Amino acid sequence: MYVFLSGAVSSDNLANLFSFGAIYFFTCTFLGKNFTRNSLLMTISVGLACLVKHSSLPLAFGLAFWWVYLALSRKEKIYKLKFEKKQAFLILVAMIVVITNIALYGYNLLVYRSVIPICEQVIEGDLCQTSVFSIRYQELALPEKLSIRESIEEGYPDPVEYVFYSWIPNILYRIYGILAHQSYFPQHTIVLFYILYLSYLMLGVKVLPKKPSTIYVAFATLFILYGIVLLHLNYNQELIYGFKQIGMHGRYLFPVLGVFYILISKILEKGRKSTFARLLGFGTLALFLYSGPLSILIHYRTHFNNWF
Repeated sequence: MYVFLSGAVSSDNLANLFSFGAIYFFTCTFLGKNFTRNSLLMTISVGLACLVKHSSLPLAFGLAFWWVYLALSRKEKIYKLKFEKKQAFLILVAMIVVITNIALYGYNLLVYRSVIPICEQVIEGDLCQTSVFSIRYQELALPEKLSIRESIEEGYPDPVEYVFYSWIPNILYRIYGILAHQSYFPQHTIVLFYILYLSYLMLGVKVLPKKPSTIYVAFATLFILYGIVLLHLNYNQELIYGFKQIGMHGRYLFPVLGVFYILISKILEKGRKSTFARLLGFGTLALFLYSGPLSILIHYRTHFNNWF
């Protein structure tokens, strides 16, 4: 899906780019590579990601927490850092980005009591009724939002069932499928992705340190924190729309996909001398190529006949 998303006209692309950049500079900071410069670049990147799309805010909070932890744990080295004139421009840009974020989201919280106000709070008249989101709500939403208890009584899955039997499988379908004006879910290959990541898990248990370093813990918390926020939003939508999977897109997980890719790369690097790791790397490349651009070429007369 990343291949197809990158060719679309969407704010997601730019937000994902800045998010990946923020994770990269955060990693450099954690590894002790020019603390000041990489901290500023991380701040600029994640701040711009938040200005492009508010879905990057959980990542910003996670990175800010770990940066503070890093600063406190290495305060003796930080005290010795000297100001460099060539970093003045980065400091200025970082300050502008941070102040702009505070002004935007702080204003929304103070005035509208929400990070993002609803349309009716900002625009008067019937213009909001023409929004695709408003039309979708009018056509598909339940008369009243269900409570968790009411949803269970009506036969819908409880939160635990929803996570393992609906949310995780559907998020995976929507990462490697395409969901826009039409939908294509690669049901014939999705089981191969389950096998792929199970294989990475097995190799990771073998080659990674038994006691994970702090950076691995940081990556895990960033991914889990973002996943919990996304899960909450998706489940809330299900209670509004009656579990029709409205607004459930794999691309919403992409801002933190960088930490996942770094971990996968680390597993391959640590196990590079084993035949299994080499086969796994080759299998990953082949599967990603097949599930991405090759799918269009192979199925252009069948699945994608009317897409373009």
